[in-house]
Amino acid sequence: MVPALRILEVTILDIYKSLIPIMQGGIIMEQIDRLSKALVINSDPDDRKFLEEMLNEYGYQVKGVAQAYEAAQLFSKEAFSLVISELGFPEFEGMKILDLVRRFESQAKVVLIAPQVGVEVFIKARARGAFDCLDKPLERSILEQVIAAIRN
Repeated sequence: MVPALRILEVTILDIYKSLIPIMQGGIIMEQIDRLSKALVINSDPDDRKFLEEMLNEYGYQVKGVAQAYEAAQLFSKEAFSLVISELGFPEFEGMKILDLVRRFESQAKVVLIAPQVGVEVFIKARARGAFDCLDKPLERSILEQVIAAIRN
């Protein structure tokens, strides 16, 4: 091994070892845990599975639910950094998910998905705190751009 690489390896290992007591104390682990959790709320099983798999690829721990009331139950127990939700639920108007996120004082970024996102819907969603609003059908390249923007 090249001496400079060996020194770098030892230094990184030493830094990591010095963080172990802090991580075991829960401070860093709690922050990392919260930052990597995503919630997908979508009644379409195919869309939900697509979103869950994609977010898993990006390192998120993903929970997927079909109904808004299930999301409310999860919000009362867990913190999420990202929520991707469809807009149209029969029992729960989609933009109310933004109110739900605020009610639990979550810092989650919320991305809404709708069959057609017009200018009016987009402006209302952004005004109520949505990070973004996307059209169906879901396009992988657009979702990748949104996830990259959320992470930065």
